[in-house]
Amino acid sequence: MTISGASKITLQGLVDFRKQLNGHMNAVSKQETETKSAMDVVSDSWKDGNFKDFEEKFSQDVERIEALVEELDYFNNVILKNFEEKVRDYLGINY
Repeated sequence: MTISGASKITLQGLVDFRKQLNGHMNAVSKQETETKSAMDVVSDSWKDGNFKDFEEKFSQDVERIEALVEELDYFNNVILKNFEEKVRDYLGINY
């Protein structure tokens, strides 16, 4: 699958891209979970105002990350999946 210039999209390229996107989304979600767990550990001993500020900013970032992952999930599992199905149908007709 080529993005720049004259685009040539193959079914395998699309499948690979969707898998790669899923992998990245899963990695981000896993990292978010691990970071939340680390924050819980740190919160037991770090209870000053700086931590509250950090925790608030972190929570805002988590909300943005979760929204991004949701958008990517929709793009991958609705838009790209639909496109993949259309390509599969097209290839099935021509072969």
